[in-house]
Amino acid sequence: MEVTATELKLIRGTQGHVSQNDRIRMLDNRVAELKQINSGLRESLRLKNDELVTSKREMAKLSDVLNKTLLDDEQRIKEKIDSYSYLPKRDAIFNIVVNECAIWGGVKEAELCKKSRKRLYVVPRQMTHYILYKKMKGYTLQEIGKRIGEVGHSTVLNSCKTVSNLVEIDRNFRDAFNKVYAQCLKRIMDYDEERGEN
Repeated sequence: MEVTATELKLIRGTQGHVSQNDRIRMLDNRVAELKQINSGLRESLRLKNDELVTSKREMAKLSDVLNKTLLDDEQRIKEKIDSYSYLPKRDAIFNIVVNECAIWGGVKEAELCKKSRKRLYVVPRQMTHYILYKKMKGYTLQEIGKRIGEVGHSTVLNSCKTVSNLVEIDRNFRDAFNKVYAQCLKRIMDYDEERGEN
């Protein structure tokens, strides 16, 4: 609370005669008011601090729950992938993609999968890497590299980047890629229909 101009003049003794006791009483009243305001502010700060502590505790609990959920989800996905790796369909999809890319490149599947730097084999192999890793999912870089071309995971990543760039800038390659990919999907759907799968 602010001291009014009149009270200030009275306190200073500039307007008439104010006794020392009156001055002390007015100052005591102001001090009491300021203490009350200070007490209210402290209580308000304490409540805000309590709310903050509670919020921090709730956030910590939420974070723990979220981390546990993520770990559980990750474990479930890992188990699915582990079980999926033994499914016959997984190998069938792999073979379909390799076969279609070999047909497009005019090479034999065995030649596509062997280690060679000849362009005749490299481009179909790169397309195979790209389709398996980027479009089909479920295959690791290491697995793809080991089974196709006996290369490391970084070579498979480079293949994916190369094919992605070619699809973006080369219309003829993009058309060829779309035809190969569409044929792969058609054969996979046929495979599912033969076995009564969705």
